[in-house]
Amino acid sequence: MEEFDLDRYLRASKRVDLSGVDWNRVREHPISEAEARCLAYMMDIETHTSFFLRDLLATRAALEPDVTAFLSCWVYEELWHGEAFSRFLGESGWVLAPDLERVGADEAYPTRVGRNGWIRRALGSRGYAKLLGTLVGSALVQDFVALHMTWGAAN
Repeated sequence: MEEFDLDRYLRASKRVDLSGVDWNRVREHPISEAEARCLAYMMDIETHTSFFLRDLLATRAALEPDVTAFLSCWVYEELWHGEAFSRFLGESGWVLAPDLERVGADEAYPTRVGRNGWIRRALGSRGYAKLLGTLVGSALVQDFVALHMTWGAAN
């Protein structure tokens, strides 16, 4: 198995390139409600990657320069993946709760601010409980960073 080249990844990291997407043709290929729901879920996960970063940086993972360098680029890339899903759903004609925002080519970034705030408020104390679990796990498990990164990759 080839070793992960962190330096190469860091130097190549950038937002997803959508310049080849013909957004005017998206509506020619309608997506079902189930597909839209799945894409919205994926958008939400990508957009909220910053919570995983927050949790990890509260642990001893913050002391590992390779990990923090990787996570910094990773969270940036994930933001743009979420924005790509948001744009695709908008161009497909789908609007999402709670504000039914229509997202198109000229929308300011980040999009779906109302939805993101709604999701974060809905997390409420569960988000803090998860953070507490992460802190305890980091203190108790020697290979916590590897375990957390593996869990994240699997997700």
